[in-house]
Amino acid sequence: MKKYHRPVTLLAVTLALVGLLGAVLGACGSGQKDDGGGAQVEFTTYTDKTYGFSFQYPKDWKVEENASFGATAGAGAKAAMGVFDPKGAKAGGEYIDMLLAAVYELNVTIDESMMGDVKAELENLLAQIEAQSPDAKVQGDLTETTVNGMPGFMATYTFDKNGEPATSTLYFLFDGPIEYQVTVQAASKNWQTLKPLFDTMVASFKAGTSR
Repeated sequence: MKKYHRPVTLLAVTLALVGLLGAVLGACGSGQKDDGGGAQVEFTTYTDKTYGFSFQYPKDWKVEENASFGATAGAGAKAAMGVFDPKGAKAGGEYIDMLLAAVYELNVTIDESMMGDVKAELENLLAQIEAQSPDAKVQGDLTETTVNGMPGFMATYTFDKNGEPATSTLYFLFDGPIEYQVTVQAASKNWQTLKPLFDTMVASFKAGTSR
């Protein structure tokens, strides 16, 4: 019987800005939404050309489709991209207020009967993150979540990025044989301000066609 398993590589919780794109690729559609604090934010939609997943993000944020991830994406990601706030916080010259998305093709189709095993594997992953980086601390327990019909789990942790305290929430979402890992992160000083925006972005995340 096949079980869910994904190895973890060492931690580097950030988007590597490789050849920053001057244009927003793969974006279409727009609309305004409340950012949670009463301000209106204009959103646009990113749709992945290969896997078809989509989500909304602030129109003035930038897209990086040649994204490189560390441990939170793990080994074997088939696709990885991110959107970041070009006016947001930096650490060591890197933008850190962002949403990251990674896609994994699993060797098993995840159903409800397997979620207990999935949770145990993810708890092990989070324990490895803490063990590999002394400044990374998981805040609370791994909790169940559902995003647009996709079951999954979420966890929040804090860490240090080049001397800048940062906070991140990881979402592990499952659509049959596809796993989406969606990560929102920000400088801790910006976290409470950006959290309503992140919640809107994650709530808009939709799966593509299961492969």
